[in-house]
Amino acid sequence: MQDTGHLYEVLAIMTRYKLSLLPVVDSQGQYLGVITHERMIEALTDICSASEPGSILVLELLPQDYVLSDIARLVEDNNARVLNLFSYTDEETGRLQITLKVSLEDASPILRSFERFNYTVLYHFMEKGMVDEVLQQRMDELWRYMNM
Repeated sequence: MQDTGHLYEVLAIMTRYKLSLLPVVDSQGQYLGVITHERMIEALTDICSASEPGSILVLELLPQDYVLSDIARLVEDNNARVLNLFSYTDEETGRLQITLKVSLEDASPILRSFERFNYTVLYHFMEKGMVDEVLQQRMDELWRYMNM
């Protein structure tokens, strides 16, 4: 691998050939070192904004309905930013799955916007917000029931 390669290219080569180490050379073929599997994980963590606070949303839609600017607008209309986006086509259904990392820890307003515009939200992972509110509401109902 030459030292001018991109992270995606490194990932593809290491995956295709099931490598745990990838040698790196310069343009003259001089050995510069290796990229380890662990270093790839660290680089992916950085590029994916995995350590940034926020929420993860997974949308499902038909490939012809995918418009990145519409998705970004719905996120940004809720005072958030798209930190990362991955897309994947499910071979069984032919539908596109979009995984978004957004800057809000409570992405409830974004979820409501997606639902309002008929996006299918498969999953969402939040540290705070709607999940906590639902659990709190159920706990309050349980306590009321027990006090009867």
